[in-house]
Amino acid sequence: QVAVVEQAREQILENATRVSAEMDVLARQAGGEAEEWLAEIREEEQRTQVAEESLAMEKAKVAEKLAAVAEWDSKIAGVELEIASVETQEAQREEEFAETRKNVRAYLEAHQ
Repeated sequence: QVAVVEQAREQILENATRVSAEMDVLARQAGGEAEEWLAEIREEEQRTQVAEESLAMEKAKVAEKLAAVAEWDSKIAGVELEIASVETQEAQREEEFAETRKNVRAYLEAHQ
């Protein structure tokens, strides 16, 4: 009976040693996988940061172009106002000219 107990004890120790070794292997594999995942996450974060920086630069370029467009729109509006002012002045002068012509005709007809 002592021999059976001793043999069982040795078997348990062998199994425990084997299980412990297998757990070490699995832990190393899991650690390796975790390191790979961390490396992939870091790479993805870096790609994301580069993309965000690129997007920010593109947004800045678009903002500059929009500012330039707004400036040109302002200039065009100013020119349109000047044109409207000149057209108004021209219309006033034509009215004045027509009034003067009418007055001259009336004067000439009165003094004939």
